[in-house]
Amino acid sequence: MADTASRWGDLSTRILSAVIMVAVVALALVGGPVVWGLFALTVAMVMFWELGPLCEPEVGGFRRISLALSPVLLPAAFGVAIWTGGSLPAPGPDGEGQAAQAILQRMGAALAIGLLLPPLYGAITLKSGRWIWAGYSLMVLIGAAYLVFAYAEFGVIGVVVLVIIVAIW
Repeated sequence: MADTASRWGDLSTRILSAVIMVAVVALALVGGPVVWGLFALTVAMVMFWELGPLCEPEVGGFRRISLALSPVLLPAAFGVAIWTGGSLPAPGPDGEGQAAQAILQRMGAALAIGLLLPPLYGAITLKSGRWIWAGYSLMVLIGAAYLVFAYAEFGVIGVVVLVIIVAIW
């Protein structure tokens, strides 16, 4: 009987933390695309902060901070692609043509670079767990990028439906 009491003793704390997390996610969802994107980036950075010591228990200091901040390379790659795309001619009224293709190619390259740099950085700087870092960090970044994409394409309802599907699955 005592084992059951200790097992459920922190249930109220867990419920309270779940309510707070749901409230933070809801505020990020209604905050708009920029707030949602920053939220997804922040969650990725927190996950990277936690992933570092799981891959290399002795990681700390500057290396742990730099690993946690590495997801910033994803939006930075997009920023560079947009900034360097300023010299491209505007796409035609139908969104097609050479300029539109060039913009899509730059964005595709930026996505690939932004998704690959943090896993590569961790694989180079960590002393152990390099493959674990590379695999998990890539999956975290793909998940974060997809949540931002889902919000941009389908809005709040699309993200909520996606979360419900994943939670039930």
